[in-house]
Amino acid sequence: MTDAIGRFVVKILVGILNGSPSKPMLLATRFLEKANNVTISQCFLDCLQIIWPNKIQYNKVILVVTDQASYMIKAIKSLKLMFPNLHHITCIVHALHRVCEVIREENIELNIFISNMKKVLKNSNSRILVYKETTGLPLPPDPIVTRWGTWVKTGLFYLENFNKIGLFVDNLKDDSLAIKKVKEIIKKEALQDQLQF
Repeated sequence: MTDAIGRFVVKILVGILNGSPSKPMLLATRFLEKANNVTISQCFLDCLQIIWPNKIQYNKVILVVTDQASYMIKAIKSLKLMFPNLHHITCIVHALHRVCEVIREENIELNIFISNMKKVLKNSNSRILVYKETTGLPLPPDPIVTRWGTWVKTGLFYLENFNKIGLFVDNLKDDSLAIKKVKEIIKKEALQDQLQF
């Protein structure tokens, strides 16, 4: 991940695989200037020296769970040459996020609608007031692509409240580009189909 000042942050958690549930523990947090397979591999090896300062126990490292970034896959592939029992799996949450990304990418009209509704309501107290008076609903969830599942959650909100959102869009008076786009898309049958999907 990256931190607030743009550094690459790697957190290494460790746990025991003995057949019983165990709670992973944070072994180290490292700040990298670059995130690539070489820096990740080196970070991995450096952190194992915390556990085994005299000699890394290569046979005892069994499992690595990461996202599916290409540099992670490449790093683990190279590490497998040193660690004979090493297996790599993708974190289930990362995998589910990838599914959400595919849904967003394949539903173009809905994606345009969601991003323009965000623009319509962002930093406009007058529009927010019209929204609340017209719909009686809380503001839609804030779809942030890098926050897992928020886009899908926003889509579900619009599906459940489609008629009220339609009334709000009809009541919008000014003609900003985002409002024009929302008014155009809300009339398309493809939008309702994609919401249902």
